[in-house]
Amino acid sequence: MFAFFIPTMSAMRAWIRASTVITFSYTIILLVLMIKEGKTNSAKNSYEIPGSKVGKVFNGFGAISAIVACNTTGVLPEIQSTLREPAVKNMRKAIGLQYSLGLVFYYGVSIVGYWAYGSEVSEYLPKELKGPNWIKVLINLAVFLQTIVSQHVRLLSNLKIYVNINLRLYIS
Repeated sequence: MFAFFIPTMSAMRAWIRASTVITFSYTIILLVLMIKEGKTNSAKNSYEIPGSKVGKVFNGFGAISAIVACNTTGVLPEIQSTLREPAVKNMRKAIGLQYSLGLVFYYGVSIVGYWAYGSEVSEYLPKELKGPNWIKVLINLAVFLQTIVSQHVRLLSNLKIYVNINLRLYIS
């Protein structure tokens, strides 16, 4: 509900910072736990990719499309950074940060998850964790909070579109 009362994306600075902290906390905790479990499980894992050649090709294309979809999140920092002058310099810094630091964590989780659990890894990595339950709860809570923040950012932009359309209809 908080997003409906915030006039601009720039005013959401605190929520975006909170979202960043939650994301990095989740990722770092997950990486540490996967490395710990990978050291004990790595001899038992199978790294063979199951399926026929055609299935492997289509799964590869599916993985590429998932990577492309996940890596388009750099658009938000780019848009926000172009609001200040000089726009091009700020945009390049924002995109550079997103596609360097962001990809290190994104691919880090993918590669470490594959190393720790093999090719039979779950699509939701916290399902694989064998640590204490409180850590699983903490990770799932971080995912839940991140989802709430990100969906409210989306709702804010949808609300602005709705208001703009109604305003244009009212004026014409």
